[in-house]
Amino acid sequence: MLFDNGTTKMRGATGFNHPDFQEYMQSVLEWVVKSMPNLKTIFCLGKAPWEVSSSFLKLDKKDREYKKFKGGPPNRAIIGTKEIEIIASYHPTAAITKARRNESWEYLKKSLK
Repeated sequence: MLFDNGTTKMRGATGFNHPDFQEYMQSVLEWVVKSMPNLKTIFCLGKAPWEVSSSFLKLDKKDREYKKFKGGPPNRAIIGTKEIEIIASYHPTAAITKARRNESWEYLKKSLK
């Protein structure tokens, strides 16, 4: 991510939405998921990882809205025979309260039990 003059205002990474880059990121994620037989959860730190992951997991369009899911409970997706939870969390530099940030981490903690 790029930052404007050291402030917390962010701009998307240049080229992030380019189809070639999106396809490449999805192929990396596919390799990770297939290579990790015990993978149960994908924890997305910010909007960009959420967009790539939710697209790869083929979540319904209505279930891909980052604003709707950030900090909330996980979504579930099926990859082959494997069920994966996907959690939309906040980017580490997001200007939010500690309590709000901790909510998504609590979901992660529960999903890993």
